[in-house]
Amino acid sequence: MTTEDVRESRRVVRLYSFEVDQRLPSGNDAHRLGQALAQDRGDIQAVTAPWRKFFDPWSPVGSSRDPITQVIEVESARLREKWMAFQGNCPKEDRLDLLKYEPTVEGVVDMVGDITKNWQSRREKGKTGKASMLFHRFCRTLNSHKNLISILPESNEYVSIFTGTLNSIIRASANHERIAEGLSEGLCTISEHITDIQGDLELFRTESMLKLVADLYEHMFLFLASTMDWIMEKRRKKLLDSFNESFNDRFVGEIRTIKVKAERVRNMAAQISQAEARVTRLTVEDLDRDVRLGLEGDARHQAEMRYFAEKIEKELIEAQRERRLESQRIKQLGNYVKLLLEERATGWMAHHRVHLKVRTAYHLVSNSGLTRC
Repeated sequence: MTTEDVRESRRVVRLYSFEVDQRLPSGNDAHRLGQALAQDRGDIQAVTAPWRKFFDPWSPVGSSRDPITQVIEVESARLREKWMAFQGNCPKEDRLDLLKYEPTVEGVVDMVGDITKNWQSRREKGKTGKASMLFHRFCRTLNSHKNLISILPESNEYVSIFTGTLNSIIRASANHERIAEGLSEGLCTISEHITDIQGDLELFRTESMLKLVADLYEHMFLFLASTMDWIMEKRRKKLLDSFNESFNDRFVGEIRTIKVKAERVRNMAAQISQAEARVTRLTVEDLDRDVRLGLEGDARHQAEMRYFAEKIEKELIEAQRERRLESQRIKQLGNYVKLLLEERATGWMAHHRVHLKVRTAYHLVSNSGLTRC
């Protein structure tokens, strides 16, 4: 099994997810699994032309901008412009191969895996061990970043811009040890609190949380744009490998600011989760005591009205909780189905390649025998 097999299997499964509604219609035994697979399939262009949105201007859906995401829309557009200049400025040995890697979480993980293998094959053991370890640690936070961005409107666009830019910057740093070490350390510092954010993401869609998340990634996008500017400036002055100014020296202030903003998001998420747990506890406790007990006349009537109002409210809360749990179950099921299909697709491609080699060898031997005759 090769890395290319794994990448191609992902692509095949994602393409299949756009056809699953027709292939497994309602009434089919596997319809439920098909729905789970299709839930997070995104846009078909993300599969057929994953980098297109980096070259084509993009505008949010709707005639008016959402005030919460207005700034991140601007920073996203500026980051895309910076990326185009950066990609064009990179020499071939530092430039990201757009045909090999995609602007996805998996694309960043693949990139880090490949540059780590390259370091191990051509350098002394341990020379780039720090950068390799830190890049891999950062990769373990990427799904948390993706999940957090997903609560924002137009989140698919922001995830693509975020991961695509990371791919290009990490690739550009691969041949410059000091930059790679500084970049990987900075990314890990920024992401320190992201993995601590636990709970139901649906609960996080409050105005306060949306503002904090948008503010966090506005500054993250600004940091990535500044990183590309700094690398291009160092390259222009032929100082990429100099000891004049390290990555950490240049970006210590920005990294500290983003870390503080990530900590605020984590604290808000913890407060929301605690509040939800408290509501659940109080709801259970209230069920143990009927508000109508011991009352008569108007007081009894008012208590009856309050009782039924609270009962309806509790039923609505419970229904909302059940819907969230169902959504989580379907998403988890979709991930299992996707992994299973990717494994099957990878195995099929490996088998097909072996079969093709055998057939080719057979034809070569046959043709060789005919030639001798």
